Order: sequence, then structure tokens, then C-alpha cells
Amino acid sequence: MASLILRKSPGHSDLMESFLDRCVRKNPYSSVCWKEKVDVLRKKDPNLDIRKELEEGKKRIRFISFLRNKQ
Repeated sequence: MASLILRKSPGHSDLMESFLDRCVRKNPYSSVCWKEKVDVLRKKDPNLDIRKELEEGKKRIRFISFLRNKQ
């Protein structure tokens, strides 16, 4: 929710990046945090190499799927 609010305020891009970094650190298995972080980085600099973030997000999603299948 905070990400959506900050996205509507272009003057707060640094605050939004900080928020999403914290989100990823505190919720490393949250695909939402990783997706939002990638979206923000891509909008900030379309030429930025975001492969690392995409791979981290994919690992998390696979892990969550694995856990769900185990239950």
C-alpha cells in the first residue's frame, strides 16, 4: 500500500527505494516486494541492469511454490 502511495508522488522516489529495500530485507520471500522493487528501478533508469533483482525474486517465488506443494 505504501508503495502505491509513494508511486503517485514522483518527488519521493528516494523514499520509495528505501522503503522497498527495507521491504525486501524484512520480507525476503515476498514476491510483491521484489516485483515492486524491480518496477521502481526500471522506471528510474530503463537502462539499468536489473537481472540480479529479477533472479532473486524468481528464487523466492520458486521457494514459496515448493513450500505450498509440500503441505
